[in-house]
Formats: sequence, C-alpha cells, structure tokens
Amino acid sequence: MWFAQLHGEVTAAKQRVGARDKDFEADTLIVAELGRSAGVGALFAALDERATYVRALAEFHEGYDCYLTPMLAKPPLPVGALTTPPTLQRVSRAMSKARGGRIVAATGIIDDLVRENLGWVPYTQLANVTGRPAINVPLHWTTDGLPLGVQFVGALGSDGLLLRLAAQLERARPWAGRHPARVASAK
Repeated sequence: MWFAQLHGEVTAAKQRVGARDKDFEADTLIVAELGRSAGVGALFAALDERATYVRALAEFHEGYDCYLTPMLAKPPLPVGALTTPPTLQRVSRAMSKARGGRIVAATGIIDDLVRENLGWVPYTQLANVTGRPAINVPLHWTTDGLPLGVQFVGALGSDGLLLRLAAQLERARPWAGRHPARVASAK
C-alpha cells in the first residue's frame, strides 16, 4: 500500500509542480517504481490484509481503552544509520528510470531492506496501517541517557484520551528537562 501510495504522490508532484526525478531521493524513486510495477492486484491484497488488522483492533478496543507496546524493538539508532549507501542510490535511480521494479522485486532485496529498515520499529506499524491514533511517551532511559518510549494506541477518535494519558504520565514522571547524552552519528 505504501509503495503504491508513494508512486501516486511522486506522479502527482511531477504533474502538478513539474518535479523531475532529480528532485526526489533515490530511495523515494525506487519505492515508487516498486509501487507502480506491483500493479493493482498487490494493492488490493494489501488492502484486504489491512482490513483484517482494522477489524481486529476495533474488536480489541471494545474491551480496552489503549493498546500498550514498546516504541522500538531496540534502542534508538544513531543519526545516519539508515542512510542508503551511494552505490545503492545510483542503482536505485537507474532501476527507477528503466522501470525495473519487477526485476528489483524478484531479487528479494526489497524484502530484506524493509525488514532491516522497519525491524527496529515493528510496533508502530499497527497504528500507521490502521489509521489509529497513537502516542509515544519516554518513560525509561538507557544508561547512555537515550529515551526509551512506550506507545499507546487508541481507538478511532481517542486522540483526547491519549493526550490526557500522556499529560498524566508526564506529571508523574517528568521528561521535559531530560536530554540524551551526545552520541556519535553512524558513519
């Protein structure tokens, strides 16, 4: 769904404002190309899968106000840790220009990249995919001073509840004045 949506957004930007490929990051172009090449069958299958998650979460919220998860699967990544290497950026631009999305998808590299890039944030995807409001509050800190958050996912329309909950938690365990230790960025 995200790939198809990104393809639509890139296409719209090109039509509306005359954006060209050079105006987009290589990662954006290749993901948009994958969305284009996957076709509507893949989009409809993804929409069906999303509907399953939407129904399951709606049933969950019939009995519970919030769904509590960790925010991340591991401590926060250093700045730059997810930067695409220059060689892969060049290959992505070339494959996008050549409309090679099906070739790229057939290699399995995209599945590996998605797992690698989203593997550290597996819990946020549920709220993103289902359109549910969610809030992240930093309730713990590592020994290095990095915040570790917890995520509360609410039912549709529960934005106010989540904000009130976060305000109560911040009063009980203030975090406004806390700052992580300075860490080196990934090279």
